[in-house]
Amino acid sequence: MPTRRVMMRHVREILRLSLDGRLSTRGVAEHVRTGATTVRDTLKPLDSGDMQARRAG
Repeated sequence: MPTRRVMMRHVREILRLSLDGRLSTRGVAEHVRTGATTVRDTLKPLDSGDMQARRAG
């Protein structure tokens, strides 16, 4: 089954809630009304440092 895309406003909300709001993955998922796996997959580039490398380049 193909993966559904996450809307950009949901991505922003996930980042805001997880970084500024300090909510757990499950808490963010409930607030955005998506799955916890989707939240984890959205935050994965932050953990690996990909986002900082993209900003610098």
